[in-house]
Amino acid sequence: MSLSEALHMVNQRKRPGLSLLAGASLLFLSVGAISVLAHECWIQPKLFSPCLHSPTPVSLMLGIGFPGESRARNDARIVRFELYGPDASAAPTNIGGLNGEKPAGSFTIDAAGVHVIAYQSRPVIVELEGEEFDGYLDEQGLAGAAKERKDRGESGKPAKEAYSRCAKALVCASKPAQSGWERRAGLEIEIVPLNNPLDPDQKAELRFQVLVEGVASPGAQILFQHQESGGSSARIKAVTDGNGEARVTLPQPGIWMLNTVHMRRAVSRTDVAWESVWSSLTFDLPQHAAGQSAAPK
Repeated sequence: MSLSEALHMVNQRKRPGLSLLAGASLLFLSVGAISVLAHECWIQPKLFSPCLHSPTPVSLMLGIGFPGESRARNDARIVRFELYGPDASAAPTNIGGLNGEKPAGSFTIDAAGVHVIAYQSRPVIVELEGEEFDGYLDEQGLAGAAKERKDRGESGKPAKEAYSRCAKALVCASKPAQSGWERRAGLEIEIVPLNNPLDPDQKAELRFQVLVEGVASPGAQILFQHQESGGSSARIKAVTDGNGEARVTLPQPGIWMLNTVHMRRAVSRTDVAWESVWSSLTFDLPQHAAGQSAAPK
């Protein structure tokens, strides 16, 4: 479903359960008003194996899985949009672009190896009716937040939330991806590979860790989605163990997106009850690294 289709659905149904705070901009309305319809935000470069010294467009995507819709760049919402090179000691470079234009930016790789693209947004405030919010918590595997609402007698009551986005993508230029895939970008919520998802000789289950402010997050739900030729996506769910790790055998090569959500009671602000961060990771899985069956643990 595209962003425009989702917005049309909202307008047609005139959903009473969702309202955006007064004073929000039109773009905030477009994103916030479909927060429970078009969940994922991810980075999608035109090429996951770009050519050296050649500008490569990169899009910020929004949708209910693939194919999604490219979002126009909004500098007012960007906290960071950066490219990390294979040299871990080097500072990241800013990904520039024209405000209000699509795609959101362009980058040029001048060194062979794996590079990490990282994005983080400023928060947007939404208010959901109780049924909407409770269903959202259930869908995203946010049992801790659901239990806290129940314990406080808040289940079924409206909730005000500030949500923000974090996203990463792995791209590899010119040579086999032997290192750099494990690089941390220091995002507030981050999905980090623990073995190499870009290695065509990778035979083991792939392992990923969810970090919340750099600390492993047990019990986090990760949704794995595969981009198929028709634009639809296969979905696999896994939950992180006590070390914040999830293991999975991805059944098909091609572009995969991982998505997780972290929800917490707001402590540093009084205008909302909850704060959430949506985080994604995208990469192109090589042919020989794909297994025959999915087995999340």
